[in-house]
Amino acid sequence: MDLNLKQELRAYIWQVVAEMFNFTLPTAVMGGTGQGLNDPSGAAQTVVNLYAGNGVPANANGQNGDFYLRGDGSAGTFIYHRAGGTWTAFA
Repeated sequence: MDLNLKQELRAYIWQVVAEMFNFTLPTAVMGGTGQGLNDPSGAAQTVVNLYAGNGVPANANGQNGDFYLRGDGSAGTFIYHRAGGTWTAFA
């Protein structure tokens, strides 16, 4: 599968998830054109991990660009994104 198709597929999946949970993806996650996932530098990200669990994710875990779905979260703390070495809740 070519890189552009992978990026478009990832972007589509995240848009569906965003609509399901009624949130907006952080600007750092989506490319400026809305095509594909980007790392914090703006480069195309080729690997993104998705974690799930209870409680706030530890900053020692994961890598920049990863996502964490929190099972025991409340409004605004269900989904986290890791950038700059820290996890930030955004939905």
